[in-house]
Amino acid sequence: MRVKALGRATVILMAAFFVLSAPKMSSVFAEGEELPVADKTKGITNIYNDDEELAGYNLNGNSAVIEAVTETETDPESGEEIKVSYYNVTLDSNANGKADAGETTTRIDSKVPVYAAYQSIVNDSLKITFTGNSVSENRIYGAYNSEINGAFTLDLTNAEASDTFYGLWNSKATGDVMITVSKSTITGSLYGMDHSETGGSFDFNMTKSTTYRLFGINSESKVTGDFTFESDEDCSLARTTCMTNYKCSIGGNADIIVKNKYVGHETEWDKQNGFYGIYYTDVAGDVNVEVTGGLIHFIHGIYNYGTNPCFTVGGDVNVNIHDVTTGFSETYVDDYGNTLTNKSYGGVYGVYYGH
Repeated sequence: MRVKALGRATVILMAAFFVLSAPKMSSVFAEGEELPVADKTKGITNIYNDDEELAGYNLNGNSAVIEAVTETETDPESGEEIKVSYYNVTLDSNANGKADAGETTTRIDSKVPVYAAYQSIVNDSLKITFTGNSVSENRIYGAYNSEINGAFTLDLTNAEASDTFYGLWNSKATGDVMITVSKSTITGSLYGMDHSETGGSFDFNMTKSTTYRLFGINSESKVTGDFTFESDEDCSLARTTCMTNYKCSIGGNADIIVKNKYVGHETEWDKQNGFYGIYYTDVAGDVNVEVTGGLIHFIHGIYNYGTNPCFTVGGDVNVNIHDVTTGFSETYVDDYGNTLTNKSYGGVYGVYYGH
């Protein structure tokens, strides 16, 4: 496997390899599968598994505001204080991302997965807004095995959550897909699209936020138009960040602008984060990857490794990585009272490809 850049390729690497002084689609559905049209008038309904156990909540194609609430309660057995979360779900009839007067709000169990569209066709655009504090480690799906005849938006605002979020999972949207993360800390995983397809463009914007595991488009997803990602200087990219991951395709240009302030937490593991711009992905147009700031242990602007198939970039390639710390040095005392230094060397690769 190798990258073919059919246009001009420019790679600028200005990051130190290590800074020891720094403390710092083809159809996504089964053939012949027919989906029912979502009936939004049903509101929120329950999904049961074969054992008749509650397996999920179906919003039946309704846009919604999901407010996570975490309260402290006393365990009746141990007497210890524990944190308990739940969701207040407001069906957002005007899709403005707010719980307005007259809109219906329902309290649901935050340990049960939520599906805005579940195995159905939604003849409208769909928007999910998530806010609040959650310790549930739950899963939130925008569209699951569904078709959206319109645009899709996932907006995480003022959220602190250990949940995992999927914009589209094995789904299609005829319009654009937009992911927004603002003033939030997501310690779970965040997938913009997974095994999914959009007939428009894909736009991901982060401001004043921290993510632990971020995947823009993942696992054979297809973007018909342009792919754009941008984070501001108040964002932290911890652990794993993949803008595109594994056998994806982009029909237009890919423009990835990353500003990062992350310098690691208290453990060595949290300092060994990685960033991948274009990973095993075809891009019909130009590719622009710009990464600056903070600690990113390993950086790959474009990564395609293996033997088959061959992923291509149809236009020009520009990779600009600068002012990034890619290694670290830590001093610690072992069990015998000896003071030791742990040195970890990172790496920067503009275009990394195999044979």
